[in-house]
Amino acid sequence: MGDRFFLVVAVSTFALGVTLFLVSISSTSWQGLEDAVSISLWKVCFQMHIAKTWACNSWHEIPACMIAMAVVVMGMKGRDYLLSMKEDPDKIYRYFLNGIKINGYYQIGWALILAIVASLVNYISFAFFLLEYKDMTDEPRPTKV
Repeated sequence: MGDRFFLVVAVSTFALGVTLFLVSISSTSWQGLEDAVSISLWKVCFQMHIAKTWACNSWHEIPACMIAMAVVVMGMKGRDYLLSMKEDPDKIYRYFLNGIKINGYYQIGWALILAIVASLVNYISFAFFLLEYKDMTDEPRPTKV
């Protein structure tokens, strides 16, 4: 195709994917229970219905190398964690005594959706990198005389 069309598209989509991924992992809106609990990679927040404020607690310190694993776990097991809170009568009672009503609907935050979009954009960039590699190897090589 063009001189380096695939390379430009691949680098551009890769940069976009990384940017979207960084925005998504820095957000605190991953998953939650409607008007009650919000969880992210970095903290868990509870809405205090009496005081009408949010109280947030950090998760235990997460080393930088664990971020990729945390994204996978949050995406796959975050829902189970939130829904198990609603099924445990003891937790419901303890949270209610603290002014937190955890009987809302499960909801997906915009940051989780953004992380999924970022991964799709990166897959597209990898496809363009492969096309660029194929394009580079198809060029005629000079012959020795």
